[in-house]
Amino acid sequence: GDILLCDLDPSGNATAVFSDKDPDEIDRKETMFYQFIQAVNENLVDMDFMQKQKLEELVLPTARKRLKIIPTGLVLEEVNLELASYRHRVSVLKKIFDRESDYLSRFRYIILDTPPSMSLIFFNSLIAAQHLLVPLQAKKLALLGLKSLLKTLSKCKKLYNAEADVLGVFLTFFETNVNTSNAARESMMLNCPNIFWDDIAIRKNISLDEAHGEAQAIIDYKPNCQGSKDYIKLANKVLELTNK
Repeated sequence: GDILLCDLDPSGNATAVFSDKDPDEIDRKETMFYQFIQAVNENLVDMDFMQKQKLEELVLPTARKRLKIIPTGLVLEEVNLELASYRHRVSVLKKIFDRESDYLSRFRYIILDTPPSMSLIFFNSLIAAQHLLVPLQAKKLALLGLKSLLKTLSKCKKLYNAEADVLGVFLTFFETNVNTSNAARESMMLNCPNIFWDDIAIRKNISLDEAHGEAQAIIDYKPNCQGSKDYIKLANKVLELTNK
């Protein structure tokens, strides 16, 4: 089956890499913006337009045959303001996905690329997801950020019946011979042994920076470099554990 990448990070890095859309210039109607608004307000003036806009209409092809993307851009940031006064503001994305379940069932995986901040878009993603994959920079304070995320997830489970579990946590920007990287790894192994993947680390690699600057996926930019090998290993781990 195909894979759907739903870009929900207004910075639009995934959109820049996998589509021909400019995240700074993209129109609201090309993103998930009206999907959120439609789900919370059934009496808008623009409702006639939004009723015609199905989720399927937002899905774009990519250079990879089996990968599709729903693009995003800076305009999606406005969703946080639009949802702020809505009572069920953190479960809107789940409502959208439930409504579109027939269409979404054709995808083998649906990947939600979320903003790093704990915004309403982030909380919506947390509640709509089945599994969380958590990248952490290999720094001394990485554990604090993870603890905050785990507390938030626990609250979402209690308050909103969120079903997500942490599939795995892995380190990025890892440098084998740097003390802070190794200290971060040891801290994670000690404090989070059940969710930390000590066999996975995305090593710091100049090719990763170059690929980002060129808005290319690393496996397209330099398929045999260290960064590509690390990400392929990560992908294989996800496939193994989700058994799809």
